[in-house]
Formats: sequence, structure tokens, C-alpha cells
Amino acid sequence: MTAGLPLAALAAVGGMLLWGTAFETIHSLGDLETDRSLGLRSLPATIGVRSSTRLVPVLHAAALVLFATFGWLAGLPGTFDALLAAIAALVAGIDLRMASRPTETRLAFRAHFALSALFLLGVLTTLALTMQGRK
Repeated sequence: MTAGLPLAALAAVGGMLLWGTAFETIHSLGDLETDRSLGLRSLPATIGVRSSTRLVPVLHAAALVLFATFGWLAGLPGTFDALLAAIAALVAGIDLRMASRPTETRLAFRAHFALSALFLLGVLTTLALTMQGRK
């Protein structure tokens, strides 16, 4: 460990920030008219629906790369990589559906929330198994 945070922690935090930005962008697509009427500067209100729907998959991909980097740096087993691969496949489907109907975000928002919960459960399970194996 250096004087700062370990690289694994930085990768995890970066991934969470990108994932959270994607999550909030999806949510904001459904609230676009409200955001505009209230003068809120959400990403969709600022850069538009088309740019926002193009940005979400980029944010997801970058987050998944950082999560994979976290797993590698933390020495997590292959089950973590399998979890990320499953999430990547599911989120790709969600992003495609969202791109075809960008302002109908209820399903995408709920699915994204479920994927976030699945990711948390998978990380906790992987860490528990890893800790168990080190005893």
C-alpha cells in the first residue's frame, strides 16, 4: 500500500462513479420534461436524449472495465469475472432496449437497479469465498 489509496480501491471507486452516472442518466431520461421545466441540468437536459443514450453504454463499458481491473488487482477468483461477463451481457440488452425507447425508462431503471444489487451480492459472495479460502 502506498501513501494513498490502493489501485484496486481507486478502480472500484471509478467504476462505481461511472456506473452511478449511467444509472442517473437512465433515470433522468424519464424525467426529461420535468428537468427542463425546473431548469435542472441533468445530462439528458444538457446534452440531449440522443447523446445521452449513446453515452450510457460507454459509461457501462468503462465501469465494467474498471470493475474487472479491481478484481484483477484484488486477486479475486474467476467467479468474479464470470459475474462481470453475465452483467455485461444483461446490461447490453438493457442499453439496446433503452436506446430504442429512451424516454420509457421504467423497465431500464428497474433492471439497472436489479443489476446493481446483483453486482453487490456477487462481490460480497466472491469476497466471502476468497476470505474463506485464505483461512
